[in-house]
Amino acid sequence: MKFEKKIFSSLKRKYEGFDRKREDMIRQTRSVIKLSKQVIYALHRRNYSDAKRKLGELKAAYRKLLTIAKEPQLRFSGNFRSAAQEFVEAVCFYELVSQEGSGALPDPSDLKVDFEEYLLGICDVVGELGRTAVHSVARNDLDAFSEIKKFVSRLYEALLEFDFRNGDLRRKFDSVKYTLNKLEDIELDVVMRKRNLLIEEK
Repeated sequence: MKFEKKIFSSLKRKYEGFDRKREDMIRQTRSVIKLSKQVIYALHRRNYSDAKRKLGELKAAYRKLLTIAKEPQLRFSGNFRSAAQEFVEAVCFYELVSQEGSGALPDPSDLKVDFEEYLLGICDVVGELGRTAVHSVARNDLDAFSEIKKFVSRLYEALLEFDFRNGDLRRKFDSVKYTLNKLEDIELDVVMRKRNLLIEEK
């Protein structure tokens, strides 16, 4: 038997190089996730100027993440996919509720994410929309509530076309259904309160 130590010397260099990239990627995913949460928080506070500024930082951070995670082992790792999901959630939430947003969901190809990352992020957006809808009712902005509820209903209808099996996507899809049911309950409560007020006025 002949043992070639140089093979392992080469493997060690490759492993150490890959490990450095992996650590760089993990640090960058943390930055993407942090900025995503900051965008969403600013939007809930209706601080649209801050949300816009943070969104610019987020997009730059995600572009940097893409340049770091070029190898398939990095691009399809759990850390990257979690960051991509948070990125989708923040960008889509901004486009839907910000004063300067498009009012529509962006295409996944424009976000540089795969279909699963996009779907997971979209399902998470529904949770944020649910919170926004509740805040709208508290402000007595029933038009905004109605618009959100209608959007969530149409999104749920579109997702029903998918055959989600057990896993993250199935759990996220179930959360969309839960949010829609909650919005329908709120809508019914608003209608009943209006009806009771009309009866009292008579």
